[in-house]
This record gives sequence, C-alpha cells and structure tokens, in this order.
Amino acid sequence: MYLNELCLGKDNNLNLVRVIAASAVLVSHAYPISLGPGTPEPLSYSTNISLGALSVYVFFFISGFLITQSFDRSSSWRSFFVARALRLMPGLIVSLILVGLVVGPLITTWSLGSYFTDPKLLRFMIGNASLIFMQYELPGVFEDLPYHAIVGSIWTLFYEAFCYAGVFILGISGLIHRPVSTTIILASVLTAGFMCDLLDNEMPWRLGYIQTLTVPFILGMLAYLWRSYVFMVWWLLPLALILPVVAFHTASYHLAVCLSLSYWTLWFGYIPKGTIRHFNKIGDYSYGIYVYAFPVQGLAVNFMGPQSPIQNILYSLPPTVLLGVLSWHLVEKPAMAQKNRIVNLITPTARLRTH
Repeated sequence: MYLNELCLGKDNNLNLVRVIAASAVLVSHAYPISLGPGTPEPLSYSTNISLGALSVYVFFFISGFLITQSFDRSSSWRSFFVARALRLMPGLIVSLILVGLVVGPLITTWSLGSYFTDPKLLRFMIGNASLIFMQYELPGVFEDLPYHAIVGSIWTLFYEAFCYAGVFILGISGLIHRPVSTTIILASVLTAGFMCDLLDNEMPWRLGYIQTLTVPFILGMLAYLWRSYVFMVWWLLPLALILPVVAFHTASYHLAVCLSLSYWTLWFGYIPKGTIRHFNKIGDYSYGIYVYAFPVQGLAVNFMGPQSPIQNILYSLPPTVLLGVLSWHLVEKPAMAQKNRIVNLITPTARLRTH
C-alpha cells in the first residue's frame, strides 16, 4: 500500500504519535532538571542522541509532512499563514502568561515589586513570544534548584517557524506544486548540511540547529511530495533500523537516524487501525504537553525537593497531560476555529464595478 492512499483524510494515529513524542521529551528532560545541566540520559550513552532529540525529530518530520499538505490544500496563502499562526501562537502566549505572570510571582524569592520591575520578566514575555530572543529564566525563580530555567522546550519553536517560512516561500512561488523542482532545492539543502558534517565544520549555534532540525522537516516534505511512491509495509521497519547502525560514527549518521525515524513514524501514524484510531478524534494534546512539561517538572523539584529522574517523571507527567488537555480544549482548538473569520477580515474585497 502506498502512502497517498492512506493520507487522504484525518483517520490516522498522528495525534497519538505526537503525544508520545511530547511525553518522551518530558522523560528526557527529567535527568537535567532533577540532577542538573549536562546530566545525560541513559539512551544517549548508546546512541549519542538523547530521547528528547529523537522526539523532536519526530515532531519536525510530522510537521514537514503536514505543513506541506496544509499549503497544498489551502485555499490561499492567507489561509495557510493564519492557520499556522493560530496553531503556534495562542497556546504559547497563554503558557507564557501563566508561567510569567502567575506561577513566577507565586514562587519567586524576590519581592513582588522587584519581580515585576525586573527587565528579565519583560524579556521573558516579549522575547519568548517573538520566538527569536528566547529567555528561559525568571527573577528569583528556581535559583536554588539544580536547573534554573523555568521553560526550556520552546527553543525549538523558532526553528519550527523557520521551516514554516520555507514551505510558505516554496508555496507562493508555485514550486510546492512542482515536486521535481522542489526536490532539487531540498536535496541541495540536505547536501550542503551533509558536507558540513563531512568536513566537520562547526557552525554558529543557531545555524547549527537549523542544519540539524531541517533534515527531518525536509524528509517530511519529500514524503508528502512523493507520497504516491512511498511504499508502506512492515518488513521495511527492521531494514530502517539497520541504517543508523551501519552509519554510526559516520557523517551520515544524523541523516540515517532521521530516515529511520521517518519511516517508523509514517508506519505507526497510518498503518495500525482499530481502537487506537479513536485517540485521533479527541484532540491534539501534544503541543500543550510540550510547552508545559518543563515548568511543571521544575515545580515538582521546587515543591517536592531533591528527587531522581524517575520520581520527577512520576510527579510531572499527570499534571502536564492535564494541562495539555486543557490547553487544547480551552485555548488551541477555539483559536483555530477563528481561522476563517480572520482570513475573511484580512482578505481584500473586490470592488464593485460601476457602470
């Protein structure tokens, strides 16, 4: 069976895959949050990649696939732009308000006057909302804990938006509907990144992350563009696992990992059926879980005291999932329901001709 036969509608397991990936990020962060920065998680010892990084790759691959599909099916570039903004920003802004203006004042060791007048708070609110000038700490918050940052996962949102912009540019130029031309461009980007790895050229940190995170996103784009040729069968799963093993300690290791994860993500996203499919209908809780996990995990250490990573996971996962559910139903889903209204407001109306 080919992928194009499976991705026509919304009957899939992608919401479940994303929730699992978001929860895996929480598991990965439990180690540095409870034991301090630089603490590696067990998976990184054997693979040189953390569970959190693998989960982010899954997110970016799914985004590459669905965002390309979104532009392909959008009625206009305005519709695409508004849809992306509504999916990303309302949930983030509400989380920043709750963390910066509610949680922060309640747990800071500073006086409220000092807290609210400190420039760090303004940088936290505006910088993080901009997705560019990220600020992870708040005045007097978590100063005595192993990890001082109250937010952490949201650093990837800048790169997510960067990739959205790439799809937007390819879309409005018409290239998104020309798979061969788009593939040549995307393959050139992948080749440039591979050459940097091959030559072991260290890039400035932001460019380095762009190089790393665009790989799974581009693979998602290519999977959508060539969906009619992507064959979905179970026996390719073990073959996909062999790729990273063969490429271990080579310049192609990162690409091999992303290729393997991509096929496994597609298979679990579209092949298993039955009761598992019902999860997709209840909502996409992954974004809320992703943005709230880090502050909740820090609060667990703040209130419960020193703890092991396993304890941090057990304390943090239930309230984080609850916040993810509330964020979807109270913020994200209602915001996205306003898409058509906003598109109509910003779309110029044709002037009536007078005779």
